[in-house]
Amino acid sequence: MTNLLKSTLLAATVLSVANASAFAADSVAPATGYSWEGAYAGFSVGYARDNARYEEPDDDWYSSTHEYNGAGLQYGVQAGYNWQNGTFVYGIEGDFSGYTNNRNTIFSSDNDVNNNLMWMGSVRGRAGVALDRTWIYGTAGLAIADFDRSWIEAQDTSDSWPDLGATKAGFIGGVGVETAISSHWTARAEALVATFGDNTSINGDDFPLTIDDTVAQLRFGVNYRFGAGGDAMPVSYEGTPADFSGFYVGAGFGGHRDTTSMSDIDYYDYGSTYDDPAFGVDGSVYAGYNYQFGAGLVGVEAEFAYLGGGRSFLGDVGSTTIGGGIEWTAAVKARTGIVAGNTLLYVLGGVAVAEYDAALDDGNEFDASGTYFGYTTGVGIEHAVSSNITARLEGTFSSFDGKKVGSPTSSDYHFRGNADLLSVRAGLSYNFGGGVNSGTGALAATANWSGAYVGVDGIFAHHRGTSFDRTYYEHGGSYTTPSFGVGGGAHAGYDMQRGNLVYGVVGDVAFYTNSATDTSQDYRELHSELNWMATARGRVGLATGDSLFYTTAGVAVADIDLTHDYLPKPTCCGFDMGGTQVGWVAGVGAEHMITANSSVKMEALFTNFAENGAENGETCSDNLVTEPCEMVGRNNNFQIKMGYSYRFGG
Repeated sequence: MTNLLKSTLLAATVLSVANASAFAADSVAPATGYSWEGAYAGFSVGYARDNARYEEPDDDWYSSTHEYNGAGLQYGVQAGYNWQNGTFVYGIEGDFSGYTNNRNTIFSSDNDVNNNLMWMGSVRGRAGVALDRTWIYGTAGLAIADFDRSWIEAQDTSDSWPDLGATKAGFIGGVGVETAISSHWTARAEALVATFGDNTSINGDDFPLTIDDTVAQLRFGVNYRFGAGGDAMPVSYEGTPADFSGFYVGAGFGGHRDTTSMSDIDYYDYGSTYDDPAFGVDGSVYAGYNYQFGAGLVGVEAEFAYLGGGRSFLGDVGSTTIGGGIEWTAAVKARTGIVAGNTLLYVLGGVAVAEYDAALDDGNEFDASGTYFGYTTGVGIEHAVSSNITARLEGTFSSFDGKKVGSPTSSDYHFRGNADLLSVRAGLSYNFGGGVNSGTGALAATANWSGAYVGVDGIFAHHRGTSFDRTYYEHGGSYTTPSFGVGGGAHAGYDMQRGNLVYGVVGDVAFYTNSATDTSQDYRELHSELNWMATARGRVGLATGDSLFYTTAGVAVADIDLTHDYLPKPTCCGFDMGGTQVGWVAGVGAEHMITANSSVKMEALFTNFAENGAENGETCSDNLVTEPCEMVGRNNNFQIKMGYSYRFGG
């Protein structure tokens, strides 16, 4: 958390210097502006969080699922090349980073578990909209990372995994904003997520351990641009944006990582949540309608995607089959964003449905497969390439509910399923009516975003509370209790504006209905609840016409209930991991003026909170240490937020 606060202060400093240096006092955008074209190189620092998920299918540790999280400092270098066509800037970048994400954990008072993220490199495309000295972009590509890990059991070397490390390939995506602070120097902030596949190690007792990784980063960088510099070769960016209005149809192709989960509610197989992640390729078809007003756009889209299912594998020395995977999804999504030149930047959110498989079979089959509702949210960029054809790149996260199922032969025991999907797709659309490629530039910022504002929010929220049995009080493992809910709250903020650049701070507070409980009769009750949350965030965006597209990040504080109790309550031995939690929040949003003093917005936000350990007053002991029995709580959530703001001054 300390590294995150340092990084946030660094970001504020960088952007303040950028704004002071890059713009004159006049807020009217010039007819020509900064050119982003050419080669560059630079360095970055930031905050990184690695989530290593251990799956132990062969019952050596009672098939428990573990999640080990490490937070640390990122430091690295990058180099790339940009091309520019009016307001559309695109390029390619390579980077290499080192990390201080090193963590040792004592598991079961008997095992020294070591997790280190050593380095990561990536090759990514970047594309987005640049208005003079500010560029907002999406980025996606391939990543490779090196992990150094071990699991050493005291006095049992054959049941240890001394080398769990691996160099793994995956994919990486995110969003960023970059600002020129001189002819040659630029400063930027990026939010990136990289996901990597499985690596498996087998110990001396022939038991496998399988690990997959997700790395989230919030980083800040400085680049030096070679050549004549952006001021020496200005480009024109004022003009009329392309018209994306009307009906369209299209098809997409991409890659995904889906995770189907089975939660052992009634402690049939030692009470964990068993995750089954898989990578794959997919295809989609979609149709929608856009309504454009100046530079602003709102629309609705229906999409169907075929993913083809997942995988199955044998566990428990060949006696248990664990399987899962998403077969298909369908969604109805709202999109809103800004158009500049021939390019659309947008944020999306909506309802979704999926058909997925999730089953565990050890002679007693627990099958939670079925069709379930959920939601989807994300960000995208779309560019007109001909009179009727547009190309787009879209990154989304979706999650789907599940059901509680028993076995025909074990009616006293139940599992509950759910599924998550992270996808990146490229698409081509045919737009009826023509004219989408007629953009000559961007509208000047006609709305005045400067000054103070207050408002109200309506929210859809997906919250997940996880308890990790670190001291093996209940045979180890992690148990996740997800919930869907709604919220309502208020916000207040202050914006400053220099031409097309808008930057400021916003604070908000909201109350939520997210609550879920899983109960095993006469044994235990697991409860997760999000009561309220407040955030303090910076935001930086591009204004054109009466609309604004922005990125946002900051600190979050929430009151969360997360308990692992035993029945009948009250007992002496439960674990209370709730309380006031502190974490970080990041996302994107689009906002549109509807009167001189009123605006409406849509935001997609992700929040992650620090771990919170809880003891129950008993003592756990084994060969390595004697310590208080402890479970560790972890919480995160996704939000789709709709807001109304009243701006003072007008």
